[in-house]
Amino acid sequence: MTQAIKDKITPTTLNVRKDEPCYLLVEMILPAANYQGRRRWQILTVIRDDKLTEHWYDMGPASQFRSEPIRILGGYVDEVTGTIWIEHTVAELMEIADWYREQKPLSANIEPRNLWDEYHKKLEQGRGSVFGPLYRRQR
Repeated sequence: MTQAIKDKITPTTLNVRKDEPCYLLVEMILPAANYQGRRRWQILTVIRDDKLTEHWYDMGPASQFRSEPIRILGGYVDEVTGTIWIEHTVAELMEIADWYREQKPLSANIEPRNLWDEYHKKLEQGRGSVFGPLYRRQR
């Protein structure tokens, strides 16, 4: 196996502790382990033996979740020294992901407004004078 391939392979672990430092949490919809359907996967990246290690957790059928992925950073890499700094634990990132999953999509919360029509209605109501470089309407 070449060194380039070894560098791209990420070790995995079968379990993580809630108090363990967590570099990244990602949730996305991917094929099931047996390639029968699609599932929601939660991928936790933790530090083990000074290396980034992944834990994959099958959350259930994709139909039970919104399709948008979740990506929450729990740390960062210092570009100068290459040191990985971890700011959050597995439990903290899982709590943030739970909160995010419960939120409604933004498009469901916001009604689009027709600002052009609202502007002209205000002008027609005579709520004041309008002055501009090409247009002047004094009340």
